[in-house]
Amino acid sequence: MEAALAWYRARGERAPIGPTRVPTLFIWGEADDTVGRIAAKGTAEFIQADYRFVPLPCVGHYAADQVPAQVNKLLLDHLTRHPV
Repeated sequence: MEAALAWYRARGERAPIGPTRVPTLFIWGEADDTVGRIAAKGTAEFIQADYRFVPLPCVGHYAADQVPAQVNKLLLDHLTRHPV
């Protein structure tokens, strides 16, 4: 883990990009051991558009692999509500 964090640190400072202004669907597995609940829910602070947070019980970091039908349903619903 230290090497992975060092890689991010070595990138140096980056210019702020501002908030996201597109409709956002955040699908989060409650058993995710890399992204905690506070970080996942805190993402909403950076979205200035329609935002939906969907926690999935008993699902880890790779929700699309673990529960593909459920993720597909959520994505299709999101895309239907926000057509391009």
